[in-house]
Amino acid sequence: MRRFLPVLLLFSLTSSLLQAGPFTMNGWQFHERDVPRLAEAIKRAPEYGVDFFIFSRGRFDHVEEFLNSEERQRDILYLGSLADQQKIAWYLWVHEFDDIPDRFRVKTQLSADDPRLSQAAITSGFHMGNRVNMDDPALLEYLRQ
Repeated sequence: MRRFLPVLLLFSLTSSLLQAGPFTMNGWQFHERDVPRLAEAIKRAPEYGVDFFIFSRGRFDHVEEFLNSEERQRDILYLGSLADQQKIAWYLWVHEFDDIPDRFRVKTQLSADDPRLSQAAITSGFHMGNRVNMDDPALLEYLRQ
């Protein structure tokens, strides 16, 4: 019986893993500038159950650099259009927006079971449910200060 205990334990663990449901959010964060490589990843993302992308780092070292570069803006619009074709949400993680004042945010009510309200998200200082209003003309002036 002792010999079969490890096998029984392994079978039990495997069985419970197989019965677990999928994650409610499954995203990829991109850090590089290689547009053809990112485009290929976006096209293949549905095979992996990806439901959102975050563009960060290599694309957004500095907001001013991004705003002054037609090439970077064009690349993101292209990559975003590929995500849109796949019906996959995409976001820009611009680190300068981490501490944006509330006057530049659009308030959104989140339900209590929203996965973004995890303890990790709450303690990291993010403003969950309060996206930056990119259409506010005063925002660009604020960023230029």
